[in-house]
Amino acid sequence: MFMFGFHIAFSLALIALALGAKILIKSQERKNKGIAVIAYVIIVAAILNIACSSFYAVKYWMSGPNPAMMAMMQNRMTMMQENPTMQNNKMMKR
Repeated sequence: MFMFGFHIAFSLALIALALGAKILIKSQERKNKGIAVIAYVIIVAAILNIACSSFYAVKYWMSGPNPAMMAMMQNRMTMMQENPTMQNNKMMKR
């Protein structure tokens, strides 16, 4: 689940980076320094977002499987193996 969040954050940061670059190019064409400062802030924030998101994604990836998630999956599989007729009984009562 965390990696899904990382991919969303990374994609949004890339969009912000492209938007900041576009705003910077437009501000240089019109020689507007105020908008150029805003563009630089957007670019720096996007780069910091990419760096931080990548760091924590690699940290999460290097830590291996999440023990809590593995326990939940194992518990679900155990319940399904112990009561294979449970689903059939519920279906017949309806």
